[in-house]
Amino acid sequence: FLKYFPLGFKDPRYLGGRTSGERNYKWAAHTLYVDTLGGGQAEELLANNDIDELRRRVLSVQGRTNLLYPMEAMAFRDGMKDTPAARRYLTALLKLLSAKQVGPDDFEALTDAVASLPSDDDRTSPAKWTIATVLPFLAQPDRHMFVKPTPTKECAERMRFDIRYRSGPNWLTYSKVLELASVLLENLEPLGARDMIDVQSFMWVVARYEDEDLGA
Repeated sequence: FLKYFPLGFKDPRYLGGRTSGERNYKWAAHTLYVDTLGGGQAEELLANNDIDELRRRVLSVQGRTNLLYPMEAMAFRDGMKDTPAARRYLTALLKLLSAKQVGPDDFEALTDAVASLPSDDDRTSPAKWTIATVLPFLAQPDRHMFVKPTPTKECAERMRFDIRYRSGPNWLTYSKVLELASVLLENLEPLGARDMIDVQSFMWVVARYEDEDLGA
């Protein structure tokens, strides 16, 4: 990580901008969530059954990042076109985010709602770790983690940390990923790590950056 970003998590190249680096564009999406959905705005839209506007704002937050592969983003957006399925997803998302503690019932309700988003047989299913965790992560990067399976598994293996990985989103694996992320955050704080955005970025850089990225 320090090979690419010698100044750690304060390195200007790490911070980046709207389309470069690792942190600032993710933080911009978080800020957009807070500005357009925080402070009870999302709950009020849901209570008023204004699913169209709530869906539009949620998709706008997701669209500010490249965390989802294009086919995943398309699957999520297509699935959200179904209003009953979107309502179920949005209800589960807000319940998870409003919980005092991240727990199995609320997380499994979200994964069930994600799995219920409709998809065509020949397209990517929304029932993926990335789709299930991207909005909780962007909404609350202080306590939720974005799970991209390959770098997450590679990091866990290097640390000899058993995350009890299963391919479908589930609470046991997610709870272990949160434990792993907390350990990493504590160990990375001397380099300036602040939250799960930095932890997720660290995992990605260590697992996926190549030498040519030094000149990017």
